[in-house]
This record gives sequence, structure tokens and C-alpha cells, in this order.
Amino acid sequence: MKAGFIDDIHISSGSSTISGTPTSSSNVKLAGEITAQTSVAINTLNLDSHDVALGSGQTLTVNGILQSGGSATISGGNGITYGGSGGETDLVIRTDTESDFLIISNSIFAPNLTKSGEGVLLLSGSNDIGGTTAINSGVLVAANNSALGLGSVTVKTGGILVAASGVTLGNVLHLQGGLYAKTVDSGGSFNLKAASQFSGGRDTTAEILGGIASSDTSLENMFWETSDALNDTLRLTDVYSFQGTGSDIFVLQLSISSLNSDSYLGWLDADTGSDTYNQWINAVEGNSGGTPTFFARGYNAATDFHLGYYGVDVSTGSAWAVLDHNSDFTIIPEPSTWGLLMGASLVLLNARRRRQTR
Repeated sequence: MKAGFIDDIHISSGSSTISGTPTSSSNVKLAGEITAQTSVAINTLNLDSHDVALGSGQTLTVNGILQSGGSATISGGNGITYGGSGGETDLVIRTDTESDFLIISNSIFAPNLTKSGEGVLLLSGSNDIGGTTAINSGVLVAANNSALGLGSVTVKTGGILVAASGVTLGNVLHLQGGLYAKTVDSGGSFNLKAASQFSGGRDTTAEILGGIASSDTSLENMFWETSDALNDTLRLTDVYSFQGTGSDIFVLQLSISSLNSDSYLGWLDADTGSDTYNQWINAVEGNSGGTPTFFARGYNAATDFHLGYYGVDVSTGSAWAVLDHNSDFTIIPEPSTWGLLMGASLVLLNARRRRQTR
């Protein structure tokens, strides 16, 4: 948060426009609904659950927006522009508590956008955000294909990004411990893409390449740097956690910067009665049916949408599989490679023991 974001020095009495003569350094707290605001430049705006409607052709220039105490809407006019100076580049929008809800239906023009606070921010306009949208906490709902502009989106731990029904986001999505949920109506496509981005992580990209929802659902996506799998030392990528497809068939692909041909998509076995419980195994082994069939190439939508088909594409660093189950996924090496890795580990361990006994 910017310093002084909620230090209110000017309170609107609640009329058609913000009362008084605010300046670009004013922190304004509303005491009533604004119905026909003329163009104004202020530092921060505390809505305090009061709606703001801009007059035709008018612009609100602001460095930060706070919504607390309930719900509010900002609409109309030419939209919201960022007025920051002094090297700051982020328009900060805070929905203070879990019960706070802010809808912005007009356009936002800003270098970067930061969403903070535990509440919900819904963006339904077409926005011009050239840089990064950062969701530090709470929920941001994208209700327009261009709601997040052209830049990348970072969802941090405690943050949730929701793509509303019918919305397709073209942004690069980095999930840094945060959740990405895509609402899909019955009969809609499962297609989506997101990437991890951790300090010291493995920067994994996950893509759902095909599949149709048999009922209304929400696809929930997260990444993790670590896992408690018994054979986790074999894992080649970040852990991708995926939920929401039920028993529907879909195609999952994970990618990293480089990959060997002896690798495939792995699934963390959640069957407590299985001999491989809590271990990474071939993802297609978790299917309810189908015949495991391997291809040393990328996924072909015209020929490969069959339960149990899977493959690896070394040229793109990708492993894919046609599945009908969810949970945690990664890329792991073939069993023959596991033996080599375990053998190398034993050699190193024995060497260390010999040095210690000298």
C-alpha cells in the first residue's frame, strides 16, 4: 500500500460530485453517492460503500482506491486513469475485508495494477494495463476478455483470480502460490493456460489442451514448489494441482525449459489402498479406463483424444496425457531412468561414507 492511502483529509458530503476543491494530493472519503462526477484528479479515494458514476466524457485520475464496509460500483465516463508520480507505477485497489465487494465497469488506464485486501474486485470493462497485474490477496474477477489488459498477471499466495463464464484471458498467468479458477458452463471448453514462477522453482507451464464440460464447473489451478511424495526426488517440474473436471475426459500438458525423451506426465497416487500410494506414477494409470498408449511427439487434437493416450515432445519440453481424473501432477522419468538415478544416489552416499570413515 502507498503511504497515506487511508489518511482521509477531504470528505465528500455526498452529492452529484465530490464536494470542495480536491487536488491531486487529496485523500477523499465519500459520505454519499456520486452521480455525475466531472473530471477530477485526487490521490486516493475511499468509497465507503458509496457508488461513483462519472459524467459523460469525464475521467477520474487517482493513485489508489479503497472499498470498505460493503459493496460499491464505479461506472461511466471515460474511465479511471493512474495519476502516480515520483517513480511509482501501480494503481492500487484495495477491497478491505472479505465482505467488501467493488465493481469497476468502466475502463482503467494504468501502467500496472495491484489488487490487495481480502475482498472481491470485479472488472467488467476493457482495460489498458500495459504491465503487470498483481493479486496480492483477496479475489479479482475478470468479467471481460480484456479485463486485465495486455500484461502478465501474478497471483500470489492468498490471492485468487477468477475468469468468469465465457471469458478467455490471453494474459500470461503466473501462479506464485495463488489460485486461478476458470468458470466453465456445461458444454464449454476446458482450454486454459497458466505458469508457475517461484524463486528457486522450476517455472512450469500447464495447459489444458482439450475437453468439454458435461456440467457447470470451476477449473481450479495452483502450483507448488514442493511435495511430500515418497519418491519426490524424481520430480522434474513444479507440482501442478488441478481440480474441477470430475470424470470428464481432458488433455493435460506440462512443460519446462528442457526435457529428455524418457519422461512422461506423472500423477500423485491418492489411493490409500494402492502399493504406490503417495508416489508419483504414470498419470494415465489413474484413469478409470482406456488403454495406455505412448507417443514420442506432441499432442495431435485430430487423432489423440483417446483416454490413456500420452506422450512427450522433447522439442517443446512438454509431456501430455489424456485423463479423466484430477489431483496433483508433475513430469517424472521412465522407471528405467529411476534405477539410474537411485544408483547414482547410492554411489554418492557410499562415497560420502567412505570419506567420513577415513
